[in-house]
Amino acid sequence: MKNALILLCPSELLQSPPQPVLPKGYYARNYREDDKLNYKRILEDEGWKLSNEELDEFFTRVLPDGLYFLVNEESEEIVASAVALHNPKSSYYTFPFGGDIGFVFTNPVHRNKGLGLYVTSLATKRLISSGYKSIRIVTNDHRLPALKTYLKLGFKPFLYSSDMEERWENVYKKLEIKFNLEVCIKI
Repeated sequence: MKNALILLCPSELLQSPPQPVLPKGYYARNYREDDKLNYKRILEDEGWKLSNEELDEFFTRVLPDGLYFLVNEESEEIVASAVALHNPKSSYYTFPFGGDIGFVFTNPVHRNKGLGLYVTSLATKRLISSGYKSIRIVTNDHRLPALKTYLKLGFKPFLYSSDMEERWENVYKKLEIKFNLEVCIKI
């Protein structure tokens, strides 16, 4: 099994967080306790299967007011989400006082409208406002729309193992973006 791809928030993004515009027809709100079962179902629909114990552990790492939803004004359906998590030790690399942006999704019917960009920026700003200097996103090679969003926000590929350069080059090629090794962050 391949290690995950990691993108890091560069210092310039910490100083000037992204400011995307929320598309018309949607509003942002924070998680409420009565969202728990619906949120678990949404995660499962996205392929993230969490036991009740894993979900409870997940919530211990969510920053206060750090779980964001974008809601369709017409249907009142949650259509996108991202979360700001305290997580100094990922499975792949240790980041002192680190934070993750995780469980980013956009309902397929609502994609290509900038919702993922907006909700990811909310989680990024939440981590920055809490003083995190080490912010990352951990994902996989096949999540191309998500990777495109993270790169557009200004996150940088992290080359933490010998296969990362080639894998990132392949991601950029699939996204039809010119790969520049100089923008990558190396150990």
